[in-house]
Amino acid sequence: MILKNSIITETELRSILEDVLEKSKGTGANGYDTYISSKKTEQVDKVDNLGKRKPGIERHHITPKFDGGLDSKENIILLTVKEHVIAHWLRWKVLGKRGDYTAFLFRIGDTEEALAQRNKAVQEARERDRAANRNFFSSTFQREMGFRGGPLGGSANTEAQFRARQQVGLTYGRLTGIRNQSSNLQEFVSNGSIWAFSEIAFANKRVVVKDRGKELFCLVTSKESFADVARSLNAFVPNSIPQNVASMHKLVNGERKQMYGWRIVNTLIRSEVREGIQDFYTQNANTNLLFEEDLLVNEGFE
Repeated sequence: MILKNSIITETELRSILEDVLEKSKGTGANGYDTYISSKKTEQVDKVDNLGKRKPGIERHHITPKFDGGLDSKENIILLTVKEHVIAHWLRWKVLGKRGDYTAFLFRIGDTEEALAQRNKAVQEARERDRAANRNFFSSTFQREMGFRGGPLGGSANTEAQFRARQQVGLTYGRLTGIRNQSSNLQEFVSNGSIWAFSEIAFANKRVVVKDRGKELFCLVTSKESFADVARSLNAFVPNSIPQNVASMHKLVNGERKQMYGWRIVNTLIRSEVREGIQDFYTQNANTNLLFEEDLLVNEGFE
C-alpha cells in the first residue's frame, strides 16, 4: 500500500526493480546489491566540504541491524530519503526479509509534504520564541543557563559539587518519577501512540476548539515515562509543551480532549504497532504520519 502523495510511486518502484534486475544479469549480484553499488559512486555528492552529511541525507545499513549488520564503515552508505525507501523495498523484494518491508512501511509516510511540514513546524516554533522573546531568544534565559552551567559560590558551590547534584537529580529524580506513575499512565507510555497537533488549538490553550483545522500527525514509540513522551512531542513541535507536564495525564485519563494543541488519536499496543500504522493509513488515506527521527535506529531498521 502506497499513498497517492508518497515520496515514491508503485510505478517508479516497479521500474527500478526491473532496471536493477536487468543490470544484474550475468554479474552474479542480486538486484539489491546492484542498486547499492550504483549509489556508492554518488557518495561524494552527499557530503559538504567538511565531510558532513548534507540536509536530507541519511545513513543506511547495507545489511540492516535486524539481520546482523554492524555499524562498520563498510556497512554504511549515505542515501537520500527517497533512496532509503527504495533500498529497503528492493531488499525486501529481492531477499524477502520481512524487516525490510517493515522499514519500508515506516517510511512511506515520509512524503515531501511530511518532511516540509516538520521543517515548517520547527521554524514556526522558533519564530514564536523570537517574537515572544523567550527561551533561546531571551537574555534572561541565556543568563540563567550560564549561571546554571558553572560554580556560583566558591567552595560552597564548586563545579564538582554542582555536577554531583546534577547527576543525583537526573538519576534518582527520574527513577522516583517513573515509580510514582499510575498504572494507567505506565501502560500508556509503554505502548506506542499517535498524536495530532493543531496550531489553532495551540493558540487557544484554555479553550476547547471544535474546528482544529489542519493537523500534524505524529507517532511516539514506547517510553519509560510521560516526560519522555512530552520530549518526543516537543521534538516534533518545539516548545509546544511546557517543562512541567504533570497536568497532561488528564489527556490519558480522558479528563481533557486536548492540551497545548495536542490530542491523542490512538494508542498502539507494542505488539501491534505495524498493524496500527497500516490501519491509520487506511483510515486516513491522504494524511501524513511523522515518525521520531530515531525510530529506525531503535527498531534496527536504519
